Formats: sequence, C-alpha cells, structure tokens
Amino acid sequence: MVSKGYFKVNCFSAMIIQLSVIRYWSSVILYDLFLIGKSYS
Repeated sequence: MVSKGYFKVNCFSAMIIQLSVIRYWSSVILYDLFLIGKSYS
C-alpha cells in the first residue's frame, strides 16, 4: 500500500518535470524563431 502511494507521487513528479522541460524547450525555440525573424526583417 505504501509503495503504491509512493509510485503515484513519483509519476506525478515525473509528469511535472516533463511539463516544465517541454515548456522550457518550447520557449527556447520560440525565442530562437523570434531572433531569426528579427534578423531577417
């Protein structure tokens, strides 16, 4: 029973980490695109 709850917490934290990583990379890519657009205009 204890291990099941621990597993749930692990899944939740892993999901949060994945979301933050995805948000970080998408913002980096958007910033890169913004800089490329600025240099072309």
